[in-house]
Amino acid sequence: MAQIVQASAYRKRLRKWFWSDRWLSKIAIGVAGAVIVLRGFGVFQLFELTAYDQLFQRRSLEPQDNRIVLVSLDDTDLQRLGTGGMLSDQRLAEVLTLIKSRQPRAIGLDIYRDLPVAPGSEQLKDVFENTPQLIGIETLSDSDSPGVMAPPALKAKQQVGFNNVVIDLDGLVRRNTLFIKPKDQPVHQSFALKLVLKYLEPDHIRLKVSRSKHTQLNGVEFPPLNPNDGAYINADSLRGYQILANPRSSLPIEHQVSPFAQLPLSVLLESNRSPQGQERMTNLLSDRIVLLGSTAQSSNDFFLTSHSSRRGGNAERMSGVELQGQFVSQILSAVLDGRSLIRFWDDPSEWVWILGWSWLGAF
Repeated sequence: MAQIVQASAYRKRLRKWFWSDRWLSKIAIGVAGAVIVLRGFGVFQLFELTAYDQLFQRRSLEPQDNRIVLVSLDDTDLQRLGTGGMLSDQRLAEVLTLIKSRQPRAIGLDIYRDLPVAPGSEQLKDVFENTPQLIGIETLSDSDSPGVMAPPALKAKQQVGFNNVVIDLDGLVRRNTLFIKPKDQPVHQSFALKLVLKYLEPDHIRLKVSRSKHTQLNGVEFPPLNPNDGAYINADSLRGYQILANPRSSLPIEHQVSPFAQLPLSVLLESNRSPQGQERMTNLLSDRIVLLGSTAQSSNDFFLTSHSSRRGGNAERMSGVELQGQFVSQILSAVLDGRSLIRFWDDPSEWVWILGWSWLGAF
């Protein structure tokens, strides 16, 4: 009987010793260390990015950014107005001239025009040379793509920005690239940043470099993303000066509610036929950033973002021109409205966070 009592007391002392603060500390530190090491090898990268996306999808809806208007070309517009799925130079010149007449602050042409599309090439060149608020696109070359050249007339006037988009390994766009410095070339600014700078010109707001060597606009710093920040591990696609994308929340696509006003090209052209329509278009486009681009399914210019819903296995894709609009809105809202930028913690802060949760779990 005495031996049984002694054995029971021994087991109690053993349990008490095992679960003492010293062992709890060791367990917490061990678990935290294991998590940090495994995280360093990218074991949790996909899980962290998925959780990041879930938080995005649970954010409150935001009002439209009324400084941006998207003039969209859908498949019907291209069939009715285009040739071979493209607008001719003549038609594009007419559209740009019409938009320019409504006096927007900036016009973003999210349509490639590296080669002439006759007829009307000289007419389009004249529009390019005489529209100082117009910004065109180019795609910079990399190891996966030869790139697409900018319209020569716009390139000569430095009215071009790159539209390169970084896609994560799981196929989603979560980053907004502001600058790229190709080898043996000057620094290139993004299409979105160029449009923002053009919009801010009347307010005399220009790019600066902060004391911490970060890009700064109107006192707002844009700290760059580093290769191992947050969930990212050795992000080899970290090319250029990138920030985390912060797309504006909106209702799902079936509700037909966009983060910006959207205007089909056919409606813009139809409105020009009456004084009332012209006045309505002037009120809509004046003093704004107008983006002209394709939303046609045939263009295959669509992307998945953190807001893409995966319910039922279907993902909502965002057109390239709307994605560029999101990039523009992110920068502009941070500079003029104080809308927060998304930033990851530094490594020590993340380690303390992991250790804290490991400690609570041990208890």
